[in-house]
Amino acid sequence: MRATLVRTWPNLRPQRTCHRTGEPISPGATYVAALIEDDDGQLARRSFCHDAWTDDDATASVAFWSATMPQSGKSAEQAEEAASAEAMLRANPTTDDGQRLRYLAMLTLLRRRRVRLLQHEGRSWRVQLDGEPHDVTEPSEAA
Repeated sequence: MRATLVRTWPNLRPQRTCHRTGEPISPGATYVAALIEDDDGQLARRSFCHDAWTDDDATASVAFWSATMPQSGKSAEQAEEAASAEAMLRANPTTDDGQRLRYLAMLTLLRRRRVRLLQHEGRSWRVQLDGEPHDVTEPSEAA
């Protein structure tokens, strides 16, 4: 049996309410999106109002980024998913899970033709997003 790269790929859609305060995040508002490991050891996405975000949240997150709440609708959700994947590709996560998520984000963007493949050799990938090259290393299966 092959090892799984990531336990589960979390729902990348933004929650339209702040995880901490429960207040709605209105369309067009900026917020902080974070991937965290929940009590069951699964990755989950959480949305936070900027005012509710703390340094402790940053420390506890696998990855986090600033985003703008999209308008309602399927195309808006797809745009937000792509923006989240692009943010993960641009990020330089330091944890193993963060590196795996970055790799999966790169694959998602390749599939959607949002990035251009410049080079692929062994476990090393070089892609281009908005004219900017990004080097991504494929995680080992044993991890």
